[in-house]
Amino acid sequence: MERADEPPTNVYETPDALVVELALPGIPREAIEIVLEGQILRVSTGERRFPPLRRFHRMGIPTGPFHFEMRIPGGFDPESTQSHLIDGILQIVVPRKPPIQIPVQGGDSHGGTH
Repeated sequence: MERADEPPTNVYETPDALVVELALPGIPREAIEIVLEGQILRVSTGERRFPPLRRFHRMGIPTGPFHFEMRIPGGFDPESTQSHLIDGILQIVVPRKPPIQIPVQGGDSHGGTH
């Protein structure tokens, strides 16, 4: 089996989200697979194809296949994840979970519990 390389990647937090950016130059949107299993994010692509008559003098742009995997840290909402491919950069945005409001349950008027 051929080794799948990891593309150049940035992972950072903003006040609202966790952002993952992968450089995928020349990879069409249809060739990118994004899978989220629980807290694990996986991104993979097939190999980039070139016209048969192309003769390279220098080849510095990785051609794939690519595989990227990371665990989404707590405090983020994987189920609300969105992705965009713009100018060869795949951006995956995982929003922060909103704070959970916990209602105070009633008790007796003396502040005790039973």
